[in-house]
Amino acid sequence: MRSVFYTGLFLFFSFIGFSQMSVDGEILYGNEWIDYDKTYYKIKLADDGAYRIGYNELIEMGFPVSETTGLNIKMYRLGQQVPLFVSTNGALSSSDYIEFIGEKNRGELDQYLYENGEDDQLNPEYSLFTDTTSYFLVYDNFSAGLRFEETSADNQSPNQDFYLHEESYVFSDFHLKPTYRGQDNIQYSHFDVAEGWGSNLELKTDATLNIENLKQTTVVKPKLTVRYGTNDFSHNMELSFNGNKEYSKTFDSFATKQIDLELEYTDLQGSNLVSLEGTNSNFDKHTMAYAKMIYPRELSFSGDYLSFFVEANPFEKILEFEVNGGDYVVVDLENNNRTAVTSVNGKIKFKIEPGTVERNILIYKSDNFKSIANSSVKNFIDYTSEDPTFLFLTNEKLYDPSNPNNAVMAYADYRESTAGGDHEVTIVTSSEIIDQFSYGIDRHCIGNKNFAFY
Repeated sequence: MRSVFYTGLFLFFSFIGFSQMSVDGEILYGNEWIDYDKTYYKIKLADDGAYRIGYNELIEMGFPVSETTGLNIKMYRLGQQVPLFVSTNGALSSSDYIEFIGEKNRGELDQYLYENGEDDQLNPEYSLFTDTTSYFLVYDNFSAGLRFEETSADNQSPNQDFYLHEESYVFSDFHLKPTYRGQDNIQYSHFDVAEGWGSNLELKTDATLNIENLKQTTVVKPKLTVRYGTNDFSHNMELSFNGNKEYSKTFDSFATKQIDLELEYTDLQGSNLVSLEGTNSNFDKHTMAYAKMIYPRELSFSGDYLSFFVEANPFEKILEFEVNGGDYVVVDLENNNRTAVTSVNGKIKFKIEPGTVERNILIYKSDNFKSIANSSVKNFIDYTSEDPTFLFLTNEKLYDPSNPNNAVMAYADYRESTAGGDHEVTIVTSSEIIDQFSYGIDRHCIGNKNFAFY
């Protein structure tokens, strides 16, 4: 797009700051996944879990079920295609449905607002803006959508008697915004090192991590992770676990730090106290983003949904869980595998494919699904086809195209007149910037930066 004049009914300076989004060396604007000739169906959710969209729900969303097949349905989140399970590859009927694994918004997108990315980001587990994420459903009759690979349950004998459980405490009590020059309390307009949500700014922070159904094994040891940020003073930070000092670090000023410790089984109790303390002076304060512990658990669960981890493994694993009975689905989120399994004598058995990294596995009852509560139709605007000399940025609450007397349209008309400069005017709303350049994450200002560079 050529150089244009910028104005609007809200301030639009948040794009000033650090560089654009860079993923694996590629500069992204956030709209690379969009096909401007297609209609998308925006779905908003704020909870992790297995989601199902039935045939009638698709019709209520406005999705043209008669114009495509199950094979050609696609879904996107944060610019990436999401694997689906669709009950048919053919024409959709009243009994058909779409199933996907939904994830709430965390800090994945926030990291691009910091100079040094996640190294500066205080809390990758808690978004600066919202818990709500957006998924975009679409169909493409010329290509197949990404699907979970269906695998069968395994009849071999189990070869592992534990899974890895993550117990965590994520803080969101206080937003740290670094200030400078003492009582002047100067703040930078950009997102600064250690900025984000965490515990209150204190000399000492405690977090309690509970352990249940511990399975001691020689294969892995428990691991503790604590992430924190500090204020603008000298620090001597000490971490203790159940009263035993495990970590000490001396440094100055604002910083984001992460502690990763391997624990012994003898260190563990049923209720474990994690304490982080600044001991240099009464000004040695910090905010804790989270405390996490990963430890091996016995292979059993009594609920309808379980998220757990398996360690990197060069060979396939056969796991056998004790359950309450019924039909279950097992999903490997790294390998995009999906296994339907029926319990026998209160147990389910399945295999985990080899993998080079620690992976997240889900088990859920086949009839236990979350429903979609918020959806809308979205047709994106291709701004490369626009050639404005005056770009008008506004909010959709102020701009109603059906009302020719609204102030936004009146000012745009003035700018297109001889008195206003004979400009070619393009009006852009904040919601369009969010959907196209912030992946639909409400209020996320990365879209402003991406749109400005675009």
